[in-house]
Amino acid sequence: VPENKPLPGIRVDALSEEAVLRTGLRPKDVLLQIGSLDLHAPGHTTAETVGFIQKLPAQEAVAVLVERAGREQWLDIVPLTDPKTGLQRFGVNIVSNSERIFQRADDLLQAAGVAVGNIEHQLDAQITALKGLLVFSGGS
Repeated sequence: VPENKPLPGIRVDALSEEAVLRTGLRPKDVLLQIGSLDLHAPGHTTAETVGFIQKLPAQEAVAVLVERAGREQWLDIVPLTDPKTGLQRFGVNIVSNSERIFQRADDLLQAAGVAVGNIEHQLDAQITALKGLLVFSGGS
């Protein structure tokens, strides 16, 4: 039975070469702190993190603690301002940081319950992402 074990931080999933040069972030970096937002405890959501970034002051660098290849380092990142919404963004794709683990189900009912929970979680994540896109693009 597959299960996701939450890990500390929010993971950088993908970013453009321009974003690498501008932010200093790299794919697979784990964001552990963004300004006053402490992400060390497992279970922080991407929606919570994006919401915090969106409210950062425009044109001001924010200190970001990153774990990269097992080492922590601080970066100063100046967020981009979306011209349509005025909200801030880093210009990178982020995902919840988790580890996929597998356990043997005791019976078919337990396996089915885990499968339903995984599907619900995936659908919830997709709905949250779509809502974020609508807000970001100025929709309702």
